[in-house]
Amino acid sequence: NGSIVVPAWGRGWKGTTAVSHTLGTAVYVSPTYPRSIVSREVNNAIRAVYPTLFAVASTEFTIDPTRWQYELPSSVENVLAVEWKWDSINGWRLLNGYEVTHAANTTDFPSGKMLSISDPLWGGVTVRVTYSKQPTLLSAGSDPFTATGLPASTRDVVVYGATSRLLPWLDAGRLPVETVATDTQDQTKPVGNAISVGRELRSLYAVRIAQERAALLSRYPIRVHKVR
Repeated sequence: NGSIVVPAWGRGWKGTTAVSHTLGTAVYVSPTYPRSIVSREVNNAIRAVYPTLFAVASTEFTIDPTRWQYELPSSVENVLAVEWKWDSINGWRLLNGYEVTHAANTTDFPSGKMLSISDPLWGGVTVRVTYSKQPTLLSAGSDPFTATGLPASTRDVVVYGATSRLLPWLDAGRLPVETVATDTQDQTKPVGNAISVGRELRSLYAVRIAQERAALLSRYPIRVHKVR
């Protein structure tokens, strides 16, 4: 009947997008690294920067005079600052008396994260909690780097991390060298070059991640606060 059946694993090879082609069209797939592999290593690099680097977010709630404990988002890792504001004229003021619980009763606090406030505040006051969290992994190739929650300046850190993970495999793929052609190529491009470049990238990665760590801590210093 002029039709064929292609099994599920026969299209979308290694993360490529399955698309329709005209009958007889030649399809070539020959990237050094398939897009899915690059995407995986980029996410591995994003995952690896934590907790040295972290994403920053905030949440707000209004004080209820009958309560002194409030739920925090489940993504909260560390609270960087707690501020309160009565109106726009007075602006935000630091709150010094609070305590974070990471294993709160999930019946009362479904996220399992809770903020206890010991400083006296009256009803209607707005409280803003700035906190650190793990970076968000990129789910699509079109996702901007800002979707990770990391500062834009850390983009090169992730690039160095992902590239240094990928490069050494170029040497690994050339280890069984037993043909005249490959022996000739190895005279100008000996095995080990990719590993050496990867090692250099790891050195750049270490320098840049330390710089970005210092910048983050300068922007969000660890604040001394009172607990119960």
